[in-house]
Amino acid sequence: MSGDRFARIFIVEYDVEKDHFPDVLSLRMPIITRYDGRPFYEFLGLKNYRLISRLRRVFNEVLGVEDAKVDYLRFEISLNMAGAPVEEISATDIFGLEHRIRITGLGYQLASKLENKVGKDFGEDLRYAIHDILKAMLDLRLLDKIDMGEVSRYIRKADLVKENSQRNIEALLAIGRELWNRNYRYALVRKRYTLEEIAERVKNNMQAVFH
Repeated sequence: MSGDRFARIFIVEYDVEKDHFPDVLSLRMPIITRYDGRPFYEFLGLKNYRLISRLRRVFNEVLGVEDAKVDYLRFEISLNMAGAPVEEISATDIFGLEHRIRITGLGYQLASKLENKVGKDFGEDLRYAIHDILKAMLDLRLLDKIDMGEVSRYIRKADLVKENSQRNIEALLAIGRELWNRNYRYALVRKRYTLEEIAERVKNNMQAVFH
């Protein structure tokens, strides 16, 4: 973008901010977005208004927004998943090259979100857990895309998880509305669903998991 101002896109970096667990390698990748992250000129430290104006025209033409953002796509690699189910998937990139990767099974992932997020006992004060509960709820929309038996087999204390889930979902509807309405991370989801529709969909799917 200039002689000494640039951003490396599609470069995977070590995510020191999220490195909390010995068996998880935390990584991040800077990406250009429309709505999420820091303004591109701030991220790059740009102060040349002429250059910023030129880039705004480019971003407006390509992305439909003048002030594009730069944010991090964060992901983790588990280093010790002995006994966890693994699936191999195949994907083709934009150059037509095929890649085979191994990921944790979807049923195991969704069971973990049920057990450790939506169905976890966070105590009386859920204010600091509401964001995690909401993010997990959005992921749990995938429950109707998978055999429920693949999920229920990995949940150890089904009755307790079911009870906690019901309480946490009610708390989300009661105190999580401002987070849902104001947080830009949910801007695109809000165009299609209400918070009540998300909750109802997950509750219906959970009935099949805990039948």
